[in-house]
Amino acid sequence: MVVDEFHHAAAPSYQELLNHVKPKVLLGLTATPERTDKLDVLRFFDDHITAEIRLPDAINRKLLSPFQYFGIADPVDLSHLTWQRGAYVKEDLERQYLASDERTKVILQKLHEIVLDPKSSRGLGFCVSQVHAKYMAEKFNAAEYHRSIWMPIPPMRYAMRRFGVFRTDKLTSSSWSISTMRGLISQKQTPSFF
Repeated sequence: MVVDEFHHAAAPSYQELLNHVKPKVLLGLTATPERTDKLDVLRFFDDHITAEIRLPDAINRKLLSPFQYFGIADPVDLSHLTWQRGAYVKEDLERQYLASDERTKVILQKLHEIVLDPKSSRGLGFCVSQVHAKYMAEKFNAAEYHRSIWMPIPPMRYAMRRFGVFRTDKLTSSSWSISTMRGLISQKQTPSFF
């Protein structure tokens, strides 16, 4: 049995499935084996990792493209939102992000500071929901950033069809190949990003 995103195996639903199936051979794949909640997924493999490659090694071996990662402080206070099953409640987060333009202004400001030619660069932004994606698209278009695409995770197939920015046969929420993209903005809190 091959299980992608194996870091989710600590969840009761995965454990129930693995205990029910009892595979003779189990191959677990993940880019994030160290869980922030410290739950153990290595126990399924007798605490043994058969093969491992870390991000710098994958880049050096040209298995991945090099990238720069910039984290910016979020000006929106999320402390009063409900955290449930490893994420904020989507509707609460959406409502909070749509209530003020302050966050969007910070994103645009940082884009100008970091990217050499932001208005001619192509970019992909991940949002909390379709409503949030539409809001961000309107704000970026109003600021004359017309080459950006905003969408909720995971319906990215739309971008491939609509804008032709991807060159790949299969597109999923966690692994994809980008040909002409020069930027990625994740506005959705997720423990699986870096």
